[in-house]
Amino acid sequence: MCVSNILDAVFSGLTALGTIGACVISLILSYGKYKHKLDCVFIWGTPGNYKPTILISNLCSRVIVIRTIDVFYERNRVAYFNLLEDFKVGNKAIIPAESETRISLDADKFEFKTLKLCNDEQKGKKKTLKIVVTTSSGKKFTSKQKYSSSEVVGLLFGNGLFNDAS
Repeated sequence: MCVSNILDAVFSGLTALGTIGACVISLILSYGKYKHKLDCVFIWGTPGNYKPTILISNLCSRVIVIRTIDVFYERNRVAYFNLLEDFKVGNKAIIPAESETRISLDADKFEFKTLKLCNDEQKGKKKTLKIVVTTSSGKKFTSKQKYSSSEVVGLLFGNGLFNDAS
């Protein structure tokens, strides 16, 4: 009789631990749906649009508001865009849940002060083009792509960034 009471208490305790463990696991799994997730990438040479364009995908089930976009190449900032102050692209700053938007950036704001053309030995060496998107809550999302400087020059010339006005 004493052994059966002990076994009942042990099994009751294990049942309670299992219930608590199942609740914790369900909370952890449901948290992933509400966590902010963004993915961004440059789209070069979109048809009919000769501006550098960023495709930003909102992968979570919440609306996200983008505050700023920073573009870096070779660890140097080459462009900065504040979407909440820029009226041209400000309407694209709000991204609905589980959707994507294209933001065309102003080509005049790109400043490649340190961009050097590769010589023959460095043509294979690729450097990072990094996009940092900051949301209104202060979270930063980073996307990186590797391009050689000759590829970046080719992409930017193709998109009309270095048009000569004269």
